[in-house]
Amino acid sequence: MTSRKPSIQIQNGGKAEKKLNKRITKEKTTIVKISGDKLIKKDIAAVQDKENSKLLSKSSLEISNDPTEKGVFHILINHGKKIPETRLKLDFHKLLNAQDKCEEEYKLDEIVRIHPTAFINYLNKKFHQK
Repeated sequence: MTSRKPSIQIQNGGKAEKKLNKRITKEKTTIVKISGDKLIKKDIAAVQDKENSKLLSKSSLEISNDPTEKGVFHILINHGKKIPETRLKLDFHKLLNAQDKCEEEYKLDEIVRIHPTAFINYLNKKFHQK
């Protein structure tokens, strides 16, 4: 009588286990901070008027990816001391749909409006190109 062993065994600390752990831990939360001034200079933000431009230049965005949900970004928008901060969850597919419909701007909150194509390029550059 012969004993049956599994054909593939993962040894503790072996090469296969290290590769498996590397694949599992590959996706990490990345946080990117960008000021309103940079959004305007890089032509990512859509500016309506001077008042909006002034408020936007004082704002800052903190964008983080969600490793558990693919294509989802959490955005924290801070407008300064007088206006409360805004937290939102952005689905990348909504941005792509806005781009497909040739929409000029996508509204994140009352002050921050972005150009979908430019923001998609920015997110791809910061989160997917290494």
